[in-house]
Amino acid sequence: MTRKGAIRIAVCCVLLMFASGSISCNPSLDPKANPPATKPLPVEALRKLDDLEPPLVRPGSQTYDRKTPPDATKAMKQAIELRKKGDFEAAADQLEQALGFDSENPHIRRLLGMTCVSLTAY
Repeated sequence: MTRKGAIRIAVCCVLLMFASGSISCNPSLDPKANPPATKPLPVEALRKLDDLEPPLVRPGSQTYDRKTPPDATKAMKQAIELRKKGDFEAAADQLEQALGFDSENPHIRRLLGMTCVSLTAY
């Protein structure tokens, strides 16, 4: 940027400040003095969750009870070792291979997600 360009930018900023007028920032110290105008919540919004029909069921923590196949376990262990070494691309390949043996396993899916986030290029 040349000196002339810098001067032009500075002049524009000064003119903009004068054109905008005085800026005052004097908020009230007492928040109760000017409360914001709000509408009251409807009665339906104030009901308890237990009173709703049909009652809402809170989901419990799900467990994965199926035994992981040995090939998937082996691929998963190799992927963990590759992650420790910093080779996230090879670890992701191993985890995708493990998903081929056990596609429903949430542990493999979680580890694959963490590995993909660790990659610099998705």
